[in-house]
Amino acid sequence: MRNALTEIFTTLFETVALVGIVVLAMMGAVRTALVPLVTIPISILGSIAAMAVMGFTLNLLTILAVVLSVGLVVDDAIVVVENVARHMREGHSRMRAALESSRELLSPIIAMTITLAAVYAPIGFVSGLTGALFKEFAFTLAIAVIISGIVAITLSPIMSAYVCADQGKEGRITRRVNELFDRLRAFYGRLVKKQLSWQPQILVIGLVIALLMVPMYLFSSKELAPVEDQGGMIMVVQSPPEASLSYTTGYMEEVYRQVDDVPGISAIWELMSPNSGFGGFEFVDYAERDFSAQEIQPEIYGKLWQVGGIQVLPILWAPCPRPVSLMLSLSSSPVTVTRIWSALRSS
Repeated sequence: MRNALTEIFTTLFETVALVGIVVLAMMGAVRTALVPLVTIPISILGSIAAMAVMGFTLNLLTILAVVLSVGLVVDDAIVVVENVARHMREGHSRMRAALESSRELLSPIIAMTITLAAVYAPIGFVSGLTGALFKEFAFTLAIAVIISGIVAITLSPIMSAYVCADQGKEGRITRRVNELFDRLRAFYGRLVKKQLSWQPQILVIGLVIALLMVPMYLFSSKELAPVEDQGGMIMVVQSPPEASLSYTTGYMEEVYRQVDDVPGISAIWELMSPNSGFGGFEFVDYAERDFSAQEIQPEIYGKLWQVGGIQVLPILWAPCPRPVSLMLSLSSSPVTVTRIWSALRSS
């Protein structure tokens, strides 16, 4: 879990850096690039504050939502700063350009913000396990988008008015970037004009692609979540009906001998009854081994298959939590039962 969180935080920093580089390259000037870049920390901080109010924690899903929001929150600010610069090139003062830009973009920004939030927020209202898993993800992402929209219609116009060059003049890099987009726009215009003469063919192709979605969905593999390396593996043990506890534990010693030479196993645990039980393997940290749990599973399965007298099946941990009903029936003192139950609760 700690490794996963570390990777997510690393991805967040990399995402912010890459978005900053792209925005700077597209805007062509550091001053104008500051407007969309300032939106990123404001949206992230606002999302974290909203998470605290709603009782959410910093976990894999909420941090992933923050990572995904980085690319979304800068869009509105980029449009605002470009529109303010356009008004300044038309001769408007800084304040006038900010006001005119705000009036023109108010409705589109609100519409885009509501649309994006409406896409993500309903996921949080889904019932069952899916809703429980993605509630925090959906609401965190929706809140980040809403905050970015608020920033785009309040802070971004004012910042744009003061960071844009006088009369919206373009620097050398900005002119080169705009020339590149002008050529791209001209090419796209020619392409669209040519496609308009092929309307029947394009409609047929679009209809075929739309119809192919049905068989592609029906024949696609489906699962709640992909199986991941969670640093361990479960053993399901089955003994003969007439077996005793000493019989089962005796054969478990053979299980230990079989997997003794398997690299990367740091611990083995078990909970046995006379004719059944379960246990598991814990592997060393992923950075300290050169294999995954999925790769080592066939080798462990082959070794456990050689154990006679009991059946032991190694299973990977489920990728998502599932409700488990566990009943303990032990011929032991209440103190021992309490200790075992406490260990299970803390695991």
